[in-house]
Amino acid sequence: MVFKQLAGVFSELERTSSRLAKISLLSQLFEEGKADISEIIYLSEGRVAPFFVNFEFNIGNALIEKAIARSSNISLDEVKKEYDEIGDLGDVVFNHAVSLDEDLTIRDVFATLETLVHTNGKDSTEKKTAILADLLIKLDKQSARYVIRIILGKLRLGFSDKTVLDALSVSIHKDKTKRAVIERAFYRCSDLGYIAKLLYEKGIEGLEHISLIPSVPVFAKLVERSSSVEEIMKRITDPVFQPKYDGMRAQIHLFMDEAGQKHVKIFSRGLEDLTDMFPDLVREVVMMKADSLILDSEVIGFNSVTEEFFPFQETMHRKRKYNVTETSDKIPIRSFVFDLLYINGMDITDEYLDIRLAKLEKLLKENNTKILCMSDSPIMHSLEEGEKYFMKCIEEGLEGIIAKDRIKAYLPGTRNYDWIKLKRASVSELNDTIDTVILGYYFGYGQRSKFGIGALLVGIYNPQEDRYETIAKIGTGLSDEMLQRLKKELDEIKVGQMESNVIVDKKLIPDVIVDPSIVIEVRADEITKSLNHTAGRNGGLTGYALRFPRLVRIRDDKRADEITTVEEIGKIAKPHA
Repeated sequence: MVFKQLAGVFSELERTSSRLAKISLLSQLFEEGKADISEIIYLSEGRVAPFFVNFEFNIGNALIEKAIARSSNISLDEVKKEYDEIGDLGDVVFNHAVSLDEDLTIRDVFATLETLVHTNGKDSTEKKTAILADLLIKLDKQSARYVIRIILGKLRLGFSDKTVLDALSVSIHKDKTKRAVIERAFYRCSDLGYIAKLLYEKGIEGLEHISLIPSVPVFAKLVERSSSVEEIMKRITDPVFQPKYDGMRAQIHLFMDEAGQKHVKIFSRGLEDLTDMFPDLVREVVMMKADSLILDSEVIGFNSVTEEFFPFQETMHRKRKYNVTETSDKIPIRSFVFDLLYINGMDITDEYLDIRLAKLEKLLKENNTKILCMSDSPIMHSLEEGEKYFMKCIEEGLEGIIAKDRIKAYLPGTRNYDWIKLKRASVSELNDTIDTVILGYYFGYGQRSKFGIGALLVGIYNPQEDRYETIAKIGTGLSDEMLQRLKKELDEIKVGQMESNVIVDKKLIPDVIVDPSIVIEVRADEITKSLNHTAGRNGGLTGYALRFPRLVRIRDDKRADEITTVEEIGKIAKPHA
């Protein structure tokens, strides 16, 4: 398939707000371009690799401006001036591209973008400028626009993986009935390009028995909420209780290459590669007596002298690119392993939890690990036992507990009552905290405008419609340090107009609109009905809103489609709203 066909579909996707229309457009694209399906999937996500693969174009505005000037009929000063006026280098190149229109294929463009990623070292800036300018000359205007947006990370077409899964089902079966099979495979092997290629090569049957692959992250098993130990004990007979640590979900993979060399990868719950954050943990895992492993754990900063846990934000200081060794020494960690998903070539997610835990305990004892620790996992036989254990966790400064059904498999990516969380906030306050995504900000007045942000507009996720809906304006809990950080990060992702999968009432349009990608944790007094907010409105007059919302912290470890859903808010709000 030629790239300009793909660019044409991107243009149509950008113009439509209908999810059904997007599914139709994508399904036709996938069917027509099935020979290039992996590349199409990655490019539609604005990438040249799966989400979990670390890659950077390392190309900023200045380099792109030079490439546009070199490939067009206008000067660098004119490029800069026009960019200042319209704010989109994709539109600038569209207006001035020479456009030889050589009908480059998707694979031609993909290969060139890969070359840009791997061009580093001496004179790399000049080399990248030349490569990009040469590519722009060969493309038609519309294709050039989307290439620039891909490189800048601004290809915002208004859909997520959920819509792609529906489109794949429609493309091979004419309806969405095969979505569940495709989704199950994707949750077990999060390389969507690989899943799509396998689907077209082997059909739906090729996905039905897909196994976990060490080195490819698995979607995390998610939890439901509860307000009491009593409610948990009614739902699960003799549950396993595990402490809920205020740390980072860390999925640890051990695997061998073709030469028999061991490697370790560590992924966040959002599938981000965190390996470089934990050199101490990597050293311990690579020495384990196993050929391959996938462990599900929670990593948390831990002072072994005082036996105290570090707060979440302290643990997150590990997430830095420089002085990693020094930071590791300052913030030692423990990785509390609460599940074993794969061992020595065997995917064991279909086995019961109690069997997986027994194998995990045996593994850790045999290896005498120091950083890797078996999570405490007692069985609760009575309400009294459960309440006593919950209070013990609270007294130790932990968030609460996760209750689990002992005779259930591990189902990646699912949220159900096989796993239930109970946090201390649920006992002392009306509601648990809520994870939201920032949709924009307001300038504010007086003292509130000192750092350029007066309030944040935040939303939650509606997975059925694959869109974000507003639930609160937040102006409380924002320290000066937090405001400075957010102003910088939000301005880097600001966009000219609201994306088609973001639903905001016209009365709440923020002064600055941003790409929905920064997740924050929010606490509120209660959930109320609102005539202004769109969360749960579904065509009606009222939606849900948070009363007295305040920011708790930024959640760097979560993706935007992992946040609190409209359905969850509906369950929490039912007795109150």
